[in-house]
Amino acid sequence: MAQLSRKKIIREGVIAGLIGGAMLAAGQTLAAALRGLEPGAPWMLASSLALGRAGAEGRLDFGHFLVGTIIHFGLAAFFGLVFGWIVAQISRPVRNNLTLELAGGLIYGLVLWVINQEILGRLFYPWYLEFSAPVQAVLHGLFYGVPLATWLALRIRDVEVPGVHEARHRYQTSSGDDEYLRLLQEQQFRRAETETFGRRLPPEGEGRPPTLH
Repeated sequence: MAQLSRKKIIREGVIAGLIGGAMLAAGQTLAAALRGLEPGAPWMLASSLALGRAGAEGRLDFGHFLVGTIIHFGLAAFFGLVFGWIVAQISRPVRNNLTLELAGGLIYGLVLWVINQEILGRLFYPWYLEFSAPVQAVLHGLFYGVPLATWLALRIRDVEVPGVHEARHRYQTSSGDDEYLRLLQEQQFRRAETETFGRRLPPEGEGRPPTLH
């Protein structure tokens, strides 16, 4: 039975982390807008990890956006790598259980929120505590942890769970290639029928009524 290597799972974890990072950025942007903050506030907040509190103040410019993007997605990829490494150590029956893996992703996102904001934030980045803790918990759990686990679970199940890859392939081709082949066969059948019917028509004067002019 096929099995995904640990190296492959970890690599998929990095990709999953980037996807989760994109979802988290979208959620943070929406939360900032609902609070009346500038849409670029999440990128400025991320840049403040390197630039200090000054990075979280003022208006967003290209420098803040670039630094914030690098930090945000760099951390998202790193945490995805860690999650992939954890999943790679788990036995196949557990990691192939979609419900358990999604629950694990949710818990993982909440753990990251506790460590990064409630612990490290209080010690080194107190301005992070100005944002609503319940909102940040939801964002880290549902917008990062769940998408992270979803991508990784689907990639693993595609290889390790019998029938999943075949079912996905049939679904992807049923509305495209299969429909094209059906139409092509139908056209060929009609063409053959027309040609056969034309050959069977007797020529005029051999049992065929004369044509009126």
